Amino acid sequence: VPVAKACSLRIQWLEALTQEHQFFIDHRSVRMRVPATESKNQDQGGQPEDMSSFVTLSMYRVESSSARPESFREDDNLEHFLAESLGSQQSCGWKEDTGATKKKSERVEAIRVQLHSNIASACESGWDFSSRWHGAHANKNESGVCSKRSQSSKESEGRDDLGATRREFLAGLRTTKIVPVCLNAILFRVENVLAELCAEAARDRMGERDGDLEDGSKHKVNLSKNAAFWAERAEYYAKCASERELAMTAVLWDSNRAQWFDYDLEYQCRSSVVAASNFFPLWAECFGVFHGSASVAKRTVDALRDSGLVHRGGVMATVINSGEQWDSPNAWPPLQHLIVDGLDAVSKTFDIAEARELAGTVACGVLRTMLNGYDKYGCMFEKYDATDDQGSRGGGGEYDAQLGFGWTNGTALVLLRRFANHFELPQCGDSKRVSAQQASTERS
Repeated sequence: VPVAKACSLRIQWLEALTQEHQFFIDHRSVRMRVPATESKNQDQGGQPEDMSSFVTLSMYRVESSSARPESFREDDNLEHFLAESLGSQQSCGWKEDTGATKKKSERVEAIRVQLHSNIASACESGWDFSSRWHGAHANKNESGVCSKRSQSSKESEGRDDLGATRREFLAGLRTTKIVPVCLNAILFRVENVLAELCAEAARDRMGERDGDLEDGSKHKVNLSKNAAFWAERAEYYAKCASERELAMTAVLWDSNRAQWFDYDLEYQCRSSVVAASNFFPLWAECFGVFHGSASVAKRTVDALRDSGLVHRGGVMATVINSGEQWDSPNAWPPLQHLIVDGLDAVSKTFDIAEARELAGTVACGVLRTMLNGYDKYGCMFEKYDATDDQGSRGGGGEYDAQLGFGWTNGTALVLLRRFANHFELPQCGDSKRVSAQQASTERS
């Protein structure tokens, strides 16, 4: 593709991209007060002095009152389970009269809507399902960080680390109460990209950038707005990104633990769940929190290294083994790509050798896992078990790990291109290849 035409393709869909961003602004924004504890946290990336007491961030929030079409039976059964549980509660104090029956009916309906909205919102996030969205055992400790009450042992087969069956786990989802790091990091990067594209569109409309095509003609993008409009939009998106980064610092950033955490609106505190998403802002280059300090940036790299997320087979989604697919021990290829990109960005911006080393460690571990899995099973998986680098596919959740797989192949190609000189190719072809179906039973 000619260079000029390639450049124009970047902004060919600009108007559609701005509409998509506006959807999140109109329907996924939440106005919230800055946590009081942050007013005392000015050092090492705490709340900026000029931050107002209220900020706006984004969250996953789908309004739904019915079961998912693709999982109708499961959701419908869950709905009936909740209704029966509510009906059997002795502590409700309902009496058998018309008013009490109506009150009970209204409460059941509210819980039903809440259930389906939380499930749909978790699906919208892509992390369906994860302990990130589970707040049934959340409590607030003295530091203002939400934590989960631990359970020393599993009470029975099929119960997860939270001491709940999968049905109870899903019933306890609180996605619509969580302000997630991942979404806000993604939107921060989107807003910066939109600012760049709008500035490029303004220059294009003013005739400052006319690219030569192969036939010598000029190529211009067909945009309906004039240069002044796109210049104004460039300033708007740059302002959106700046305000979002300040809000993320004030609400999501934990200077003591040197990472970002999801925020629980109901308990008014940060979640304590250690997740790969806590480090998405590195990929988005939310570096304002570091105030130009390489030592503060290094603390975040160290926090990732020591988080318990990084294993021989890659970076786990979270450190909690809940039995859900977006938790331990699963390593998802897109998360590996983002983490490596984030570490690479930190290393280049602050010249941190530890970041480059950790990026190489993660990348080579992921590549070994994929290669060993392919050599053993003859296929790629959508997710892997991160506890080792033998290529075992991940598990948990509502379905068996899929074969393929687009983002697995894409991540492998990207990491090979960037880390080929660091990756020692294992000896392949000598191992006995087993069927892909056997991969699902290998973990157990």
